[in-house]
Amino acid sequence: HPELLDWLALEFMESGWDIKHMVRLLLTSSSYRQSSLMTDKLQELDPYNRLVARQSRYRVEAELVRDAALFISGLLVDEIGGRSVKPYQPAGYWKHLNFPKRKWQHDKGSSQYRRGVYTHWQRTFLHPSLLAFDAPSREECTAERMVSNTPQAALALLNDPTYVEAARAVGVPVPRILMLHVLPNIVSIIIVQATFTLAGAILAEASLSFLGAGVPEYVPSWGNIIATGQGYMQVGFHISFFPGLFLTITVLAVVLIGDSIRDHLDPKLRGRLKTTAHS
Repeated sequence: HPELLDWLALEFMESGWDIKHMVRLLLTSSSYRQSSLMTDKLQELDPYNRLVARQSRYRVEAELVRDAALFISGLLVDEIGGRSVKPYQPAGYWKHLNFPKRKWQHDKGSSQYRRGVYTHWQRTFLHPSLLAFDAPSREECTAERMVSNTPQAALALLNDPTYVEAARAVGVPVPRILMLHVLPNIVSIIIVQATFTLAGAILAEASLSFLGAGVPEYVPSWGNIIATGQGYMQVGFHISFFPGLFLTITVLAVVLIGDSIRDHLDPKLRGRLKTTAHS
């Protein structure tokens, strides 16, 4: 709202740069004091609250974010009581948890979809989904929880397998789930696997051709050229040497290109490389 910002800036200057006056003005305004409840009329006129037609809402607490998604999708198991459960958690999250070493094994069946209040609680390694939505660690008393909206929380909603399963259950098309949730997480793995497969195929073709089990002798191939050059090693070693050298360089180049693409696409490796470069 450029006009509103201009008016506030002018009011700030004319008040003699009185910060207390500006705080009082904002907090006593009708926009700040109005209800956050949504009516049908407001939903039609200002669905995204861009005109400040209602007060902003606070999201639910960390345990209830996942519960809400499971409830909407019909997957939530509302059984009361019982042991702690272990929902999905990123692999290797506990690798630095020692004395003793522990390994997270997520539950299966109905235990996977129980309410968040029953999630296993590890104080020094709080479940990532709970941590992203400001759940306290319980290392000290928490009278009031902080409420923040961060990119990490948005990514948790996008990538956590629980929300992917909830999306499928609620009827989101599988291609859309694959494009938004699955593909961004596996594209680097696919590229690396493709480059290793290509390098292996080049080596396999050259080896089979060298042994006479590949393409016919009259077809140009590194394996055929190296095999043909064996009979001229004393007078022309380069006939076999240079094709072998170029074969090695090609295979290494393909592998290194795939490795470089993986480092660029993987955010964890990219951050690690930046840290190494700065140090």
